[in-house]
Amino acid sequence: MGFLRCGLAVLAAVTGLCAFAAAPASAWHAKNVGHPGKVQVLQVYGFQAEARQMPSCVFCDEMDTYFQDNAPPSSFAAYTPERYIWRAPYSGAQDVTVQYRLYHKNYCSDYGLTSGTCNDGFKFFKQDVYHFTIPANSTGIRTTGWADYVDANYPDGVTFGMDIVFSWRSTGGALLGQTYLDYNSTGDYACLTKLCGVGYTPKYGAWIYVHS
Repeated sequence: MGFLRCGLAVLAAVTGLCAFAAAPASAWHAKNVGHPGKVQVLQVYGFQAEARQMPSCVFCDEMDTYFQDNAPPSSFAAYTPERYIWRAPYSGAQDVTVQYRLYHKNYCSDYGLTSGTCNDGFKFFKQDVYHFTIPANSTGIRTTGWADYVDANYPDGVTFGMDIVFSWRSTGGALLGQTYLDYNSTGDYACLTKLCGVGYTPKYGAWIYVHS
């Protein structure tokens, strides 16, 4: 479960104050099934509680408070701002499911890579799933911002990638369409704090790394 459900007030303030976080991703890749609606595509950000960003970032201040108040399982987090989701080409109310899926990027020694005993690709870590309703008389909905902790997967930090799946259904449960956003380019990720960067290989695409 993402801490959006636990810290809604914090993230509500974030989405209103961190205007710089709404820059579009540059090279995400979308795969569509059926007849989905459109979605606003935004970058995914990395955050490290102990690393400050200059000039100051309101989101970082809010996150510091959250970490202090909630004894988080990790000092590393992922964040993406609120976004607009348009309705699928279907009359009537629609249910929209949004799956935020996080993947740890594996690290391998040179020996492991050479011997084939280690896969340096991505391993599924966890997902957060949210449900929204688009009323029959509405063109779409605006979601709240999303964030969640990401556990470290190497000694001094975390390296992760992400994708998001949007599914539109009728109120009766019939699938209308689905969009899979693969965040696979360096422009799809950005850092809210120092001690953070973005990596890329032609084989696996892009990822973000945040460290202590």
